[in-house]
Amino acid sequence: MNTFPLPAYIQTCMNALETAGFEAFVAGGAVRDYLLGRPVHDYDLATSARPEQMLEIFRFCHTDTTGLKHGTLRVIVDHHPVEITSYRCEDTYEDHRRPDHVRFSTSLHEDCARRDLTINAMAYSPHTGIIDDYGGIRDLKHRIIRTVGDPAQRFSEDALRILRTVRFAAELGFDTDPDTQKAVLEKCRDLHYIAPERIREEFFRILASDGCADSFRTYFPVYLTFLPALSVYTDAMIEETARKLNESPPVPLLRAALILAPAGKEKAVDALAELRPSAADLRQLKEYYIAHDDPLQTLYDARCLCARYTVDPAFLLAYRSLQDGTDMTEFLDMCRKIKERGDCITLKQLAVTGSDITDLGIRGQKTGITLRTLLDEVMRDLLPNRKDALLIRAQQLQKQSD
Repeated sequence: MNTFPLPAYIQTCMNALETAGFEAFVAGGAVRDYLLGRPVHDYDLATSARPEQMLEIFRFCHTDTTGLKHGTLRVIVDHHPVEITSYRCEDTYEDHRRPDHVRFSTSLHEDCARRDLTINAMAYSPHTGIIDDYGGIRDLKHRIIRTVGDPAQRFSEDALRILRTVRFAAELGFDTDPDTQKAVLEKCRDLHYIAPERIREEFFRILASDGCADSFRTYFPVYLTFLPALSVYTDAMIEETARKLNESPPVPLLRAALILAPAGKEKAVDALAELRPSAADLRQLKEYYIAHDDPLQTLYDARCLCARYTVDPAFLLAYRSLQDGTDMTEFLDMCRKIKERGDCITLKQLAVTGSDITDLGIRGQKTGITLRTLLDEVMRDLLPNRKDALLIRAQQLQKQSD
């Protein structure tokens, strides 16, 4: 019997369900990740108890009933959130995302049958070991991504499964079953039924994976579905971008910048905006394109690069190196030494403050202009970052402007 240790809070939940006379299994990703030797972060439970019965069993716990109509109760046990879902059988999916009706079941076999991939359709209980009715262990052994049942039907039910299939193949470095791959490419247009936020979440996880390059090459039509700006691509461009992705660090926004660059800067930013990223993510995408045109010759240039952008200079330089084919090693070393030395590159690091400048009688907009001028001269090594020297220079600047 396959066994693996369960956290105490999960055992508490399972014991509560079993004491009340119901089945309880760890289901899905936790079983998959354990068998792969990967860290298990999330333990979802499946149970024969119905929603109203779960509420009664966990009546003394803090619960979140948001997903209860779909059979999911979120329980807080020992400060850990646990999602517990009743066995389900799902009927039609008219919106290609959620079932029109949810039928609760008493069969674990039926519950596993509704899951997307064989490697996600396994369950575990200390009493039974691993339950694998759909060949998940076999597919893990052979490193294959395969849907449970007919792939076209699985994807028609829930179009997000298309992108999850692509993502698992990229994350795990697995091959995709030919029938499953064919269905992904044939059904990918259904992704327009999926909320942009959910697409972005899967897309960014693909971008962070080791298999990102192969994924982009194999599943380009899928990417084109939710990033129409990629219509400028030729086959040769796909190969070239795949090469860059393979050589790049696994940073989602860096890789997004590489993929979207051929569309042009404005269209690239607009394309990512359609997936509703955070304002910070959108700003960082822009920074890759803006910084690409900055001069990179002197120590002052390196200081400006470190000061102006929220993106790590190492990633900005990696993007530039991949796009231009230039060696950025020397310039990257400059940036590292700037950080190590603590060079003054921001107003906060200046040895004077706005109050110091106003004490000199410099008021209004001139205060900010003076501070920025002092910072620029310090960054150019024209002025030491000492309070006495900065105040003398500020007085000189005041006289020059009078």
